[in-house]
Parts: sequence; C-alpha cells; structure tokens
Amino acid sequence: HAVTAYLMCRTIIETGLRAEELLMLHADQIPNPHDLNRVRLDASSVGVEIVYGTKGGRRIGDPDKPGKPRKIVVSRDFLFRLDDYKNEQRKRALKTFRAKNPGKPLPKQLFLSASTGGPFSYDRFYEIWTQKRARKRAETQPFQGWSPHLGRHAWACYQVLGWLEDELAHLREEARLAGREGHTPSFSLVDSMARNLIDQFIRP
Repeated sequence: HAVTAYLMCRTIIETGLRAEELLMLHADQIPNPHDLNRVRLDASSVGVEIVYGTKGGRRIGDPDKPGKPRKIVVSRDFLFRLDDYKNEQRKRALKTFRAKNPGKPLPKQLFLSASTGGPFSYDRFYEIWTQKRARKRAETQPFQGWSPHLGRHAWACYQVLGWLEDELAHLREEARLAGREGHTPSFSLVDSMARNLIDQFIRP
C-alpha cells in the first residue's frame, strides 16, 4: 500500500495531472519504457496522451469519464518506476480483486488498492495525500493546506525553475564566450523569461 500511495502522489508532482485524471488513468496508457529504450536511446522523457477524467467533451453516463485528450510529459526514469508497479503491486491487487469479485471485469485503472483490488475514490486519495490518518499529520505536511491541486502548482514551479536554470546556463556560456564572464542577467530579463515559459508550456 505504501508504494502505491507514494507513486500516486509522486505522479501528480512529476506530471501535473489533476486528481481525477490520476484516479482514472488506465494502465494501458503507460508506455513500456523498455520499448522506448530501444527506439529512442537519447530520450529523457516521453509524451503520453491522456483522455480519462480530463476536462471538456465528456459523454454523460460513461464510467470511464473520457474528456478532451491532452498530453503530459513523463520522464523515462519515472516510467520505469510505474512499469515496476504495474508488474508487481498492481498484479497483486488484481489477484485480490479477482478473489473478492469473481466474474466481474478487472479494473482498467493504473492505481489499485492493495486491500480491495479496486480503484481509489477521490476521498481516499485525499486522505492519502493529506495523511489524514497519520498520527503526526502536521509533521508530514510541507505546509498547512497542502492538497492534490497544490501538487500541480508544485509541478509547475519545478518545471519553470528547471527551464530557467537551463536558459540561464546558456546565457552564462554565451557571456563567457563573449568575454563577459561573471555577467548576471537582470531581474527583469529573468522575470520575462519565466512569464514566457509559463505562457508557452505551463498554461497549455
């Protein structure tokens, strides 16, 4: 259960998924990283199209909640973590589901409860995220009010910081080659770069 809980929370911070998108994510939507390894040895990440639980274009009454397709980016290293989960913890959860629900179709969702074998409800996931049942809950929270939605904000912050570090490293190298080693970009330039990154990558 601990591995599943960790990966569910980590997936939001790694990819910026909404909570409902995470809970509805199908196992067969996650590409096999070993196949990617053979095809694109230089790829550090891969785009994954999601559709279940997304906003817009939903069909009323469809339990899979398909919406408007959109793409997320997943690092290849994290894909290996998810692949290990699919082949280990998820397979055990499916055995539990079969035992408890003979004759019923197996759940399609990636993340399954170890105790029931079924998918998680939002309320249960929120309990996991906020450590609602933890004895020392306050000590497990990065700050008061930490929520799955703020996990998406964390993803956005990490993305912008990572891109800015790359861009600033490029500018420093250009300055060095031009004989201006030690040149520091102005705050207004860094602010403008951050805003452009948000408009081009985060908002879409």
